[in-house]
Amino acid sequence: MRGMHTTVRRWIGILRAVAVTGAAALAAGALAAPAAAQAPEGFTMTGFDPQRHAFRFVNSWSTGSLTATLPLVGQVNFGSVGYGLCGGMSFAALDSFHADRSAPATTSVPGPGSALRTYIWDRQIASLTMNGAAALARFLDWQLKPQEDQYLFGVRTQKGLTTLTNEEVHFEILPRLRRGEPVPLGIVNVSGFAAPWGNHQVLAIGFRMRDAVNASIAVYDPNHPVSRSNPDGITFLHTSNRRQTLDPSPSSTRARSGQFRALFRAPYAKRTPPAPPFQRS
Repeated sequence: MRGMHTTVRRWIGILRAVAVTGAAALAAGALAAPAAAQAPEGFTMTGFDPQRHAFRFVNSWSTGSLTATLPLVGQVNFGSVGYGLCGGMSFAALDSFHADRSAPATTSVPGPGSALRTYIWDRQIASLTMNGAAALARFLDWQLKPQEDQYLFGVRTQKGLTTLTNEEVHFEILPRLRRGEPVPLGIVNVSGFAAPWGNHQVLAIGFRMRDAVNASIAVYDPNHPVSRSNPDGITFLHTSNRRQTLDPSPSSTRARSGQFRALFRAPYAKRTPPAPPFQRS
């Protein structure tokens, strides 16, 4: 923990000057009508159904001013530029699962001042600040780590993100998925002192082991809701090649651009969603 605290102190002065400029990527294709979700072949799935519990609009928010004070960072003004609320959407969808409620069927991003927008924003802040801002601190710390283990004279001096991801998957993520518990994930996309808003948050809802080490994790990704190109609302994270694909296979050509660097389990505490915006089905 001492190393993480040192890392966090280095970030405090830097992040106060960081402008939030990254907009969430739009999912391809117009939203399709609901279809019965089916478990991908070979996957062990939880009871989370993207057709019922997930949102049907894309994680792209560009109107209204939102300001928050975050631990470790201070006040962040999201302004009126494009931004994403992936953590809030993942948390809110998991809330609907635990409450046995359906998420709203709207395909439009809720407007400023709406109950749904306020709820998702509150859950976004929770996704970053829960447990002493554990997820935010993990993002900041892991951005600075190398991808692979570091050695000196044959002795490992530092674990790399590949090793840390495998440990998270096998000891934190898979045991919960096997118990039927969806798991919020942090995805480290950027490195060094890049703005941490370039990272991402999703919800793991199933898995398949490819071999003794590598897994494919089925997720609800707020950037890729139900659409003509993704009719079941599920995408897949593969630890073997660190790619996210729309098809279950790690070798699928339907992949998001680039590779993610690491995965970790983000802390979560359920909250009973209001109705509205959530309604019983």
